[in-house]
Amino acid sequence: MSASPSLVRIGIVGSGGMAEYHAKKFSALPGVSVSACSDRLLDRARGFAERMGIPRWFASTADMAKSGEVDCISTAVADAGHARSALEALDSGLPVFAEKPLARTLAEAESMLARARAAAVPAVVNFSKRNAPAVALARRLVSEGRLGMVHGAAFSYLQSWLLNDAWGKWDLTPRWRWRVVPGTSTEGVIGDLGSHIMDSVRFILGEIRSVSCSVTAFTPDPDRPEGQRVPDSCAAVFRMEPGFLVSARASWRAPGSLDAFAFTIEGDYGALAADIADSRDSVRFFDSSSGAWSVLKAPSVPSTYERFVGEVRGAPGEAPDFTDGVEVQRIIEACAASAREGRAVPLGARIPA
Repeated sequence: MSASPSLVRIGIVGSGGMAEYHAKKFSALPGVSVSACSDRLLDRARGFAERMGIPRWFASTADMAKSGEVDCISTAVADAGHARSALEALDSGLPVFAEKPLARTLAEAESMLARARAAAVPAVVNFSKRNAPAVALARRLVSEGRLGMVHGAAFSYLQSWLLNDAWGKWDLTPRWRWRVVPGTSTEGVIGDLGSHIMDSVRFILGEIRSVSCSVTAFTPDPDRPEGQRVPDSCAAVFRMEPGFLVSARASWRAPGSLDAFAFTIEGDYGALAADIADSRDSVRFFDSSSGAWSVLKAPSVPSTYERFVGEVRGAPGEAPDFTDGVEVQRIIEACAASAREGRAVPLGARIPA
């Protein structure tokens, strides 16, 4: 660790748009320094470091982790690099802040969890919808019984970057292009947007018992247009442990939805609705006894970035961790299997906490 216990030195893995976002988020926190970065192409690492004002750069996560220049690692690479970069950091005993989904396969995710537990260091997954105060408030309202027994819910996460150039031309922009390539994506939109839905459902409502899922795959791999395609839209039904159903839809092809995450939950006593694109810090609440809707303001919550730094400094673990990442990975694979086989797929045994 660094000489000063108050300073946390973070190394960023990657040099793209998400790496830049991580660097900015961590640099904005008190007592945090982005002290190094790595990329498999050293020139790319150097260019990123010079652009972001980072003093050291490396050609591998392993070299950065062993350098003594960093206290923890933040991985911000395409899904195909998640497991490798996290395992190399954990091999050096460093805490890891991992982008979602945790890995490309359940086997990879389970190996990452095992290594994190053996290293006994903080290992956090950036399920960033938990940063929205409205999501935390929804969890509290459900847990306090404000809705009574929950009977159903609907979650959606819709984007439109395949249809417009608001975030750049997807087939020319590395940040988006890899998501439609089977060799680098994690089941397409299921792992990309669907993982946020899965984590939020578990966080607010509890465990999923089984899934039924269907997908579309209209978008070709630009390099192999006649080859395999990954899902670009999906619709699923989750049967929860208590027996009620949750519908879920995720799409990269939703006109008019630049980045729209929303959900509704219904129970005996009322319902709640949240639209994070409209308001991150409020929930609409319907009281069945009065027949009226009201708006409830959500108190602020620490971000996943703040929680991770707190854990590195010794605070209790409250961020989504690698156990959460493994369970979401299990749901991703179940959804993909359901879409391929046209049947409901049970989730099976979960990892003990």
